[in-house]
Amino acid sequence: IHALATSFSLKLGCQLERYLSGDLSEPTHKLLKAASSAPVHKMLADHTLGLVDALWRRAPNESIGFVGGKVQGVQNKTIKWLNNQTETQQEKLIKYAVRHGAKSRQLFQQRQFALQNALARKQEDVCRKREKANRTKFEKLISNVLYQKGPILELDIFSNLEEDQKSKLQEFLHH
Repeated sequence: IHALATSFSLKLGCQLERYLSGDLSEPTHKLLKAASSAPVHKMLADHTLGLVDALWRRAPNESIGFVGGKVQGVQNKTIKWLNNQTETQQEKLIKYAVRHGAKSRQLFQQRQFALQNALARKQEDVCRKREKANRTKFEKLISNVLYQKGPILELDIFSNLEEDQKSKLQEFLHH
């Protein structure tokens, strides 16, 4: 257990070295002021990290300050505007946003469901047409053979049959 605890402590120390002995271990007033605009809710934090990731992938040579400034500009305009509203107005706006988001999500799901149904119907139609074409092809072939009174077993479709299967089919056709 002692070895496990020692290796765990060593690994944790490596991972948290920047936080334990860097600029984040003793934050300055300027750093605290800059960090105060960070979102406090996990969903907002996930959204912010997603924006950072997208911007960084689009421009990998940009500095973190530039990317952070762009993300902060995108995030905080709405929050600042919402904070300037009265509490009742804030509640109304948030309730509207939640309702509107749910409606738009339902509309998106309905569209996706309709697209899936249309695709399934189209595939069924294609299969139905293919089966009908094959059926009419064989009907014409069989009707031609029956009108000509020719040997049915000499057709190409029966060429793969074995002799005993051909004899059974011949017996069936003559009865």
